[in-house]
Amino acid sequence: MVQKHYQKTLGVEQVFQGSKKALANAAELVRDATILYRNKSWARSVFLCQIAGEEMGKYIFSVSACVGVITDTIDWNRFWKNHRNHTDKTSMIMFVEIMTLARSFPAKELKELDSNCQVYEQGKLMSLYCDIYENGFHRPSELFNKTLVSQALRIARGRLRLIKEFDKESPKLQKLKKLTRQEVHKMLEETGAPIQVIQRHSS
Repeated sequence: MVQKHYQKTLGVEQVFQGSKKALANAAELVRDATILYRNKSWARSVFLCQIAGEEMGKYIFSVSACVGVITDTIDWNRFWKNHRNHTDKTSMIMFVEIMTLARSFPAKELKELDSNCQVYEQGKLMSLYCDIYENGFHRPSELFNKTLVSQALRIARGRLRLIKEFDKESPKLQKLKKLTRQEVHKMLEETGAPIQVIQRHSS
């Protein structure tokens, strides 16, 4: 049963604050993952790295939604689906990472996006739950080593730096609120802001 607060519309200030808190939470999760890593809690460190990525995806969806609220083009049903769906949020941060870092059009990476996203989701579950695999039941602590977790932490930190840079460059809320819908779209077209790519990906 969907809770009522996942069905209502929001003001742009609420969505904006949600984006900022999602980003702050992502930073806290990466910090906590680092603490767990230093204490050799490999599996749980991986879990927090993955959740941090989801919060970064939530941030991106929320920034896009701010533009949608201001221009009266937002689909609230889709917004709440993206907000709650773990795979959608992971897919979004991976998509932005691919598009931002690519030197040429990343056709191969985009084609493999869905399957790679499922790998991340499976890794998240493996880092939290005891389950049966090819040769029997395993605890998460038996499946992850320092090398694997170092890589997960490096990816999470890199994504966080990327999103923080995006946050610095993204149009400020007060500026956007003073513009007409046509002016917002013109501004995005002129700057080539990542929000355009985000909107197309989430439509």
